[in-house]
Amino acid sequence: YKAGIVTNLFFILGAPGEGKKEMIKSINFAKKFINVKTVYFLQLTPLVGTPLYDYIKKKGIKLAEKYPTKNFGLKFDASYVINGMEPKVFKKIFEKAQKTSEFIKNRFYYREKLLNKGIKIDNVYLLDFIYFIRNLVNTLSQSIKF
Repeated sequence: YKAGIVTNLFFILGAPGEGKKEMIKSINFAKKFINVKTVYFLQLTPLVGTPLYDYIKKKGIKLAEKYPTKNFGLKFDASYVINGMEPKVFKKIFEKAQKTSEFIKNRFYYREKLLNKGIKIDNVYLLDFIYFIRNLVNTLSQSIKF
């Protein structure tokens, strides 16, 4: 960051053997970095003809009813039954991941605004607290009409 290099993180959710607990850990792990501009959470999509697809078919893992044909990794619905997880459970986890991604992006730009005003915050927890208070005040001020 000091050298002017922007950092982005990429996570793939839904690998064979990865359960709900591991996915939530990955999402929370992404929040720990203060200098990250964007976090991308993608869904693992086994494509026909790849070793992963062959592995899933060999193991008898059920593919989704609506198997993706485009936008691989970006859909909310699982492309296969991930470790016996209900598709709606994966969908909720993926939605949480996308909200976390949006939060991190907004937090980065808010920190940029503070830095431009000469305010430097290097503690991610303090930054999250200030960002939360700012959003709370903005929300309350919009809902209170004089």
